[in-house]
Amino acid sequence: MSTNPTVESLKNAQRIVKLLDAERQYLNDPTLTRAEVLDSLKNGWEMSSKVLTGWEHVGRQVLSIHPGLVESIRFSGSSKIVPEVFRTLPYLNPMVVFSESPVLSSHTDGQTMRLLGFICYGKTAIPERLVGTHDPDAIWMCADLVIDVTTEDGGTEVECNYISFPVEGPAFTLNEAVDGVLSRFSWTHGGQDNNVKHRFMRDVVKLTIGSMMYLCSTTLEAEKVPRKTVQKSMNPIPRKPFSFYRVGWNIGAALSRGRVTIETSDPSQQAKPGYEQDPQHRKAHFKTVWTGAGSTTPKTVFVAPYWTKIERLGLRGVNTARRVSLE
Repeated sequence: MSTNPTVESLKNAQRIVKLLDAERQYLNDPTLTRAEVLDSLKNGWEMSSKVLTGWEHVGRQVLSIHPGLVESIRFSGSSKIVPEVFRTLPYLNPMVVFSESPVLSSHTDGQTMRLLGFICYGKTAIPERLVGTHDPDAIWMCADLVIDVTTEDGGTEVECNYISFPVEGPAFTLNEAVDGVLSRFSWTHGGQDNNVKHRFMRDVVKLTIGSMMYLCSTTLEAEKVPRKTVQKSMNPIPRKPFSFYRVGWNIGAALSRGRVTIETSDPSQQAKPGYEQDPQHRKAHFKTVWTGAGSTTPKTVFVAPYWTKIERLGLRGVNTARRVSLE
């Protein structure tokens, strides 16, 4: 039986809230002495408590990104992006979730890791303070990432990671932003191989920053779901309702329908001599545009993946080959 994407997204949102609230309660448990709690663990609880409290106080916004769009974002690239773009995020401290949690490159053998979602917030310069994503004093955009972990014996665990990237300074590409996060990330999981750790972090960070780039784009497609529909989709119904948005559900469905599968072993798909360019698949990518009065406000534009020279694709070995319609 197929699952309802809205229901699955809200389940993940409720799970994230429950997990972070549990850490907030641990922090306030008077029976736990400082000697019984590692400083690193206590610091994580403090961070979770602040992030969750901030999200609760500014509207409880939940954004669910369509799986078809997620698949394009996680393999996307970009030209140089002006970091001030992230100050134009149209939602305040949103929680971003996925109806089909993306599988990540695991940093530990025998584990399957899936990104449930993340909560966005801002951070100021030293002395550091956690603030809202729209706070003019914020110099960092941050995300509290919640990852579901299935262990080798079938058990489940949860891992939280915190990342940040600048909202001022030199322009950077999406890959450069990921490199910057990796250079600053403090690893506390032990002695895994650096390449393994970097694959995991690159996977999750690129998906997170790419999602934020889409949310800051002029091509953003978002639909608020009526409150009654949200309440009917949640079990249990929270005392204070979520403001729930479907993000990219039209373009995501179009991208899913328009995926192209090519049999590379077919001779008609091999490179041909001469100067004429062969068919190539262009990945999704982001670029900066200047908007507003006097063209002073930077935004991103999301360019969907597409094929060049599509008419030169051979008939043999091609399952589907058509342009994506966003109408």
